[in-house]
Amino acid sequence: MSPLRPIAPFTRYLSDIAKFLNLEPPKKDVPVSGLCLESSKIQDGDLFVAIRGVKKHGASFWDSSKSPAVITDKEGSTLLPDGSPILIAGNLRENIGELADRKSTRLNSSH
Repeated sequence: MSPLRPIAPFTRYLSDIAKFLNLEPPKKDVPVSGLCLESSKIQDGDLFVAIRGVKKHGASFWDSSKSPAVITDKEGSTLLPDGSPILIAGNLRENIGELADRKSTRLNSSH
């Protein structure tokens, strides 16, 4: 079974997502159009969700991913190069739940 993907994904900038989640704005703003937890399965425009795994932190895989940007926790942010398009979330799992919630319309609405 193939993963569920929108036929015509909407694109938002990383700064839009930061504002939506009440996070510090990114130093570098880039467009994103999806979320992905696995660096090897990232598609064009996906925001890489880098969480701590059993053996390694997901942020250590960002360089090898095709993601234009990453959202991670404080620990993960220390593993990324300076100037990376990054959002740092205090409660990453909760923030990702808010982003993934299909009932959330604040991010999907035009501004």
